[in-house]
Amino acid sequence: ELPAKTYRLGAKSSIKVPLDTAAMNIDLSQDMPFYKSCHITSKRPVTVEYLSVGPCSGGSYLALPVLTLGKQYVAASYNDNPGEGAISNHNNSGGAFIVIGTQDGTLVQIIPATTTTFNHTGAIHGFGSANTPVPYTITINKGQTYLVRSNGEDNENAMSGSIIEATNTIAVITGHENAYTGDADPYTIEERDLMI
Repeated sequence: ELPAKTYRLGAKSSIKVPLDTAAMNIDLSQDMPFYKSCHITSKRPVTVEYLSVGPCSGGSYLALPVLTLGKQYVAASYNDNPGEGAISNHNNSGGAFIVIGTQDGTLVQIIPATTTTFNHTGAIHGFGSANTPVPYTITINKGQTYLVRSNGEDNENAMSGSIIEATNTIAVITGHENAYTGDADPYTIEERDLMI
């Protein structure tokens, strides 16, 4: 855990706070929760937006207050992309979601829609799926994150429809590593990465 930083804001003002992304990177070779989240508290209501920009893509989301979090989620993302339509990165990319714990000892049951990179069987798509839910459970603590990804090898597979249920409130962020929505004008929304 990194030491807390304090920022002071006046009414109707904003501040850009860079995150230590190296410290927040998740080890993709391990199927376990990691302490890789950013906890923001304030004395008065604030709006928090996250923005990430890379050489070929970008993403953003509006962070929701803890009071709006739930215990049940259904993931939404786009179909896997086995390197199609890439300008410079022809790697496979898949749908993903990340679960963020708000309380210690939270049990999280996950029913992935497609088989995950760590071979948790998908209910609908992917190797071993038989149109039957195959739930698995993890334990997550406050501040821990758990990443679930598909391998991106088959554009018929998608993480959309994955079900996440927990014993305590959690946050879930869904998206896609590099969605490909078909051959379109590169200056229209159809060709850009989608984050839902």
